[in-house]
Amino acid sequence: LLLAGIIQNIYVNLYNVFIAKGMPAATLGLYTKSNQFTFMPANLISSILQRVTFPFFSSYQNNVEKIFFLNQQFTRLICLSVFPVFAYLCIFAKPLVYYGLSSRWMMAVPIIQLLAIAYVFQPIIVNNMLLLQVRNNTKLYFRVEIITKITGVLILLFTFKLGILFLCYGIILQLFLQLCITSFFANWLLERSMFQQIFIIVPYIVFPGLVWLIISYVFRDQSMESYFFYGSVVFLMSYFVYYFIFCKNHIISLFKLLKNK
Repeated sequence: LLLAGIIQNIYVNLYNVFIAKGMPAATLGLYTKSNQFTFMPANLISSILQRVTFPFFSSYQNNVEKIFFLNQQFTRLICLSVFPVFAYLCIFAKPLVYYGLSSRWMMAVPIIQLLAIAYVFQPIIVNNMLLLQVRNNTKLYFRVEIITKITGVLILLFTFKLGILFLCYGIILQLFLQLCITSFFANWLLERSMFQQIFIIVPYIVFPGLVWLIISYVFRDQSMESYFFYGSVVFLMSYFVYYFIFCKNHIISLFKLLKNK
């Protein structure tokens, strides 16, 4: 676990090194500021999730059925609570940067949008890796960390020469592959299929994409202020309706689960 943590920290900082060496200094500033908007919240959520769920899952260490059920429930909890935050950040990155920072940082908008798409997977990846610890298989944990980081470095070597946006597309690809790899091994330990987790995630990815298309089309000719205000209203109302119609039972079940613990 210690070695895996060291590898993770080295890997995260590799991006700053490569950008500093191969791109203008201003690009590193844009990437760093974008990371503050995206990776930092994702990492914070992941850390909190890890501290809270580890003792929870560990109490059912030898109960495969219970751990699988809890993993499915916590995956859904992450999708319900985290995905809308990153979706909002992605859809309204332009006005958020303009009003929250200044017009000088507007070049960071596409970087923030791409990183928001990428890091939305981070809490689920952490949750999957947590299962390897709960099942007391730290050797597999380390091997999965090695596999995912080698994949990430290869993608980084290929994309950083193409510019910062391609590098961000590479981060999306790397984290998506990491999600699939960790989901495969976590569910393999539980003698389940990774697709049972993937099927939970897909609707929560598709829905904000549809909302983004609607907002972009309806308010395409509006000022930034109107886009931000009315778009936010549409965003919140859309999620309220979606959750009430399609996710109501899941939300009630999650509240009961959390309340009992």
